[in-house]
Amino acid sequence: MKMTLLKDSRTIGLLNRVSDDVSKLKGDIGLLLGDTTRRAIPEGAREVSKIAREQLSVGQAYARSRLPKMKMPSNTCSLSVAGGALLVGALAVGYFLMKDRIALACSKKAAQATDEQADPTH
Repeated sequence: MKMTLLKDSRTIGLLNRVSDDVSKLKGDIGLLLGDTTRRAIPEGAREVSKIAREQLSVGQAYARSRLPKMKMPSNTCSLSVAGGALLVGALAVGYFLMKDRIALACSKKAAQATDEQADPTH
């Protein structure tokens, strides 16, 4: 039996009916969400998947139709590959030369910060 602070029987009856209606509404919402999850979402996912596959195949067909028309001289292609390799090599050498300097600068900063924490008058 529910304990209530109200003494008016009509108010108590109204609150009980509202409570029952809210419980039924919660149950109905649960059924609706369950049904929607079982039926609508999988169908929607299938439809989205189908559309995505169709768009990918259209894109592939377009790319296949355009690629043979693009005449790229073979020396331009090999020159771009060589240029890319040269750029990557230059970046690697630059990193190799600078990493020791960066590490040294970072360690000096860390040592300086610990010195400042140890000596607050500085």
